[in-house]
Amino acid sequence: MADKVMKMPVNYEAEQAMLGSIMMDTNVANDFTTLLREDDFALQQHKQIFLAIYNLIQNNEPVDALTVADKLATSGKIAEAGGMEYIGKLATGIPSTANADKYFEIVKRDSLLRGIIEAGNKISKNAYTAEDANKALDFAEQTVFRISEEKEASKLEPIIEASSEALNKINTMQRGDYVDEGIKTGFKLLDRKIESMKPGALCILAARPSVGKTAFALTVAINAAIRNNKKVAIFSFEMPTVQLVQRMLTTVSQISFKRQSPSFFSTGLPSASTNCQVRPVAGDASSCKS
Repeated sequence: MADKVMKMPVNYEAEQAMLGSIMMDTNVANDFTTLLREDDFALQQHKQIFLAIYNLIQNNEPVDALTVADKLATSGKIAEAGGMEYIGKLATGIPSTANADKYFEIVKRDSLLRGIIEAGNKISKNAYTAEDANKALDFAEQTVFRISEEKEASKLEPIIEASSEALNKINTMQRGDYVDEGIKTGFKLLDRKIESMKPGALCILAARPSVGKTAFALTVAINAAIRNNKKVAIFSFEMPTVQLVQRMLTTVSQISFKRQSPSFFSTGLPSASTNCQVRPVAGDASSCKS
């Protein structure tokens, strides 16, 4: 029995509906054009039409079937895009621009799947000819990571929506009903000033050398892992994992770093109490990964 021929994921109707929605509705054009790329469209005609739309948006020009066709005509791409008649059909043949978000979802989904397939083919081809396995692995990681990077895109949000959310938050705080759902650092004054650590926020800790930045950051990480029950990853270019963990155990157990040093144990002083104090907290700190 012959193997079934696998086709690349593509929905031409969704591509047509997406382009038609953009040409018919200014809001759709503003919301979705910046989130789309030329390669999200499988059909060459659609690639050319999207590029014309994108250029019009970038130049702050109106977008409709006529302006898109004119843009393509002046660049000599009108025939490659299917002609004026095809562009007109795209703009008038859509069921409703209200479903633009669904068209967008389908187009992006198929584009991502095609990208994964193409990446797999590149990785496979490279592996067959590679002489260095580590370099082949690096190539595979970079190829997959590139897809992940391209997938991430932020949608422009109308300020009216953000303003409404901000006002609701202010009203909630005025009523005394506001609950800070951020991740606590464990330092009450700091938490009050920054309203804890919020999802999507970048918190940067900066100070002069040797003033305790690492110790402070580890304490925050421990509090997030143990008190907030969060998963924590620590990346360090200064210390090996064992030294970082030893510092964390020092913080949690409240046993000074000196009492865990070789010089302390070489004095002949009893070490059993220290060992018993440190062991229980090692399990508590296991939520952190470094």
